Amino acid sequence: MLGFVAVAAAVGGAVVGAGHVDQHGARVERFVVAGHREVAVIPAGLRDGERRPLLVFLHGRGGTRAESNVNSAMFAGLARAGRRAPVIVFPDGGDHGYWHDRRGKAWGRYVMDGVIPAALRRLPADPRRVAIGGISMGGFGALDLARRNRGRFCAVGAHSPALWQTAGETAAGAFDDAADLNPCCVRSASLSERQNRFRRRDVD
Repeated sequence: MLGFVAVAAAVGGAVVGAGHVDQHGARVERFVVAGHREVAVIPAGLRDGERRPLLVFLHGRGGTRAESNVNSAMFAGLARAGRRAPVIVFPDGGDHGYWHDRRGKAWGRYVMDGVIPAALRRLPADPRRVAIGGISMGGFGALDLARRNRGRFCAVGAHSPALWQTAGETAAGAFDDAADLNPCCVRSASLSERQNRFRRRDVD
């Protein structure tokens, strides 16, 4: 199923709503979560009562957001996969939310507590087989959400993920501050500082 990370991220091809797109029998649905319009694609050939794996695919920065990867290449990839094709939901993550909880919006919670439950309620998807992937900003988001929600996803993939080692390397607007970039590292550093203070106190 992780091959669909690359398929959904494919560059080129007409986008639904921007001219004729061969959907290869797949169906497109749209629904709203927390004021954001989500796009879902249900592959062709589902039998009555059948539930396919759900792929949550997070878009990159800017562009047409949730619509940006609903293109001819993605539909062709689903068709080639046949009965292995997953149901896909493309959430709307704003222009540069970077899919994590921050001062402006809790983007991570929006995906985990909003988009995924809503998709499982309305789409023919198996709640035991939920994967997450993304491109660029969405690649970062997929890896970060999988790290923070261990055991929730059956698979995780990232295409050209936006990853940095220091706050100075990040794209403008990606994070609120250095602490927002990697709070786990900040907490670990704070713990190490406290441990060092205790050691110094013992020595004194």
